[in-house]
Amino acid sequence: MNQHLVNHIFDHDKLGADSSEQLYWERKNLELDWLRSIGAQIPQRSPHDYFDLIDFKRKARVSLLLKNYSSLSQMTESCWELSCNPAFNFTYQRFDLRPSSHEFNAYGNKQEVYPMFFTSSGMSAICSFFIALSQIFEGMFNLQGMPGRYFETTRLLAKLKINISDNNNHKIFQDKTVFKPESKYFLYLDTIAKHCPFDQIQDSMLECNYAVIIDTTCESRQSEKLWNFINRCINKSIPCVLIRSHLKLDSLGLEFARLGSIAFVLPHLLSTERADLIRQCIKTLPGVIAETGATFLPSALFPGWRSASFDPLNELRIHFIKKANSLVVQYINETNSKLHECIHLFWMKRVFFKQTWLKTYEFESGQYWKVYE
Repeated sequence: MNQHLVNHIFDHDKLGADSSEQLYWERKNLELDWLRSIGAQIPQRSPHDYFDLIDFKRKARVSLLLKNYSSLSQMTESCWELSCNPAFNFTYQRFDLRPSSHEFNAYGNKQEVYPMFFTSSGMSAICSFFIALSQIFEGMFNLQGMPGRYFETTRLLAKLKINISDNNNHKIFQDKTVFKPESKYFLYLDTIAKHCPFDQIQDSMLECNYAVIIDTTCESRQSEKLWNFINRCINKSIPCVLIRSHLKLDSLGLEFARLGSIAFVLPHLLSTERADLIRQCIKTLPGVIAETGATFLPSALFPGWRSASFDPLNELRIHFIKKANSLVVQYINETNSKLHECIHLFWMKRVFFKQTWLKTYEFESGQYWKVYE
């Protein structure tokens, strides 16, 4: 991958210059070259237009999935001598399938995460974790949050009869600045929120919690903002539980396969109560994942995670997605338009939209593009 070109595109954008259509296609060709480098079977040429680009990425996804399937062809549900794969540890896949190598770290090799469980989707990860937490505390714990959550998570918490107190002005954390195990407080944050206020959460708001639970799906997996906050928690000896869907942002726009994860980031020193909680979570989760059928498919692990050049290119892509999202919101606010009206407008500019999720849009130089998610 041409790291100089990646840096050039970043620098060009920082200078406030309009990103040209030429730079857009240079970036798309970088993505395609990188996909070829990990074995994607796509034409050895530049795409003719946006629709051709979509076709390239669909072909890349299929060929990489086939490559994964081929490498796992001997791997059966039970681990017999001839069917085991050195990249995985298991006796029976549905019950105890786990990657055995750090090359499958869900947050990149730069970030140190501890026992990590992959699941069949982001929602199955959220569901498995909260079922496990309910089993450990027999449903008796206090979940504190911030406004803005994924709608399915809100529905799930209601079905599990888990109450969450949303905090608009931090008042719910007054007089809760000391960790009291009997209070059973947990802080839950979701990066889908319009303004996930990592930098606004005071240390005193953290210290009362057993752990901080974060749905990281809508931040890049190596987001500086996210990891600065996690490190603040760790420095306060507060464990973090990271829950993520890897479908949208972690495969360079391929929507490679449904995959979720539950990862623990742990301080070096933990109070007895917090250490007991983490041990119980790690002990309880495999059973919940197995019993709910939430086990992941080995073929769903994106092979590009093993490449050191993946994250810089993916971060560049996410940078423009965020910029595009801001421009969409700005356009809606300035024109008092509704979302469906904006989509109609963009369609009339001959743009292909697969769905109406704002964070998938990318604007450059007055041209409206939708990067294939």
